[in-house]
Amino acid sequence: MTNQIRSRIALGLLLAAVSASAQTANVIRVKVPFPFVTAGKSWPAADYRVKIRAENGTLTLSAPGMRSATMLAATDRRPGEGRAYLQFQRSGDRWLLQEVTLDGTAHVLPTGKLDKELVKERLSVEAQPSMEA
Repeated sequence: MTNQIRSRIALGLLLAAVSASAQTANVIRVKVPFPFVTAGKSWPAADYRVKIRAENGTLTLSAPGMRSATMLAATDRRPGEGRAYLQFQRSGDRWLLQEVTLDGTAHVLPTGKLDKELVKERLSVEAQPSMEA
């Protein structure tokens, strides 16, 4: 009986170790020189860290002094690409983060209604003439 308990405990520890090693995250550090929109939020130009968790399809975007945001992303294999980069879509002078690519896998972010509204809102505010005297 004691051997069965020890065996089960050992098996449990082994499975926990395998599970923990499978949950590794890849991190991309990038300087974005312009403000952009993603995850329903406007982000300033800054040095960013993007953590990619392939096992659950999430990306976490963070920068010093700012709240991080975690987003679900669809994956798209891109054979032959071994580099890391962020891809943005430009609308006027506003930028929308579309995907993060690392080691041949693109993590495509869904463009939500709020993201589109933030881009439009920013463009319409900037198009307004100044009312200063």
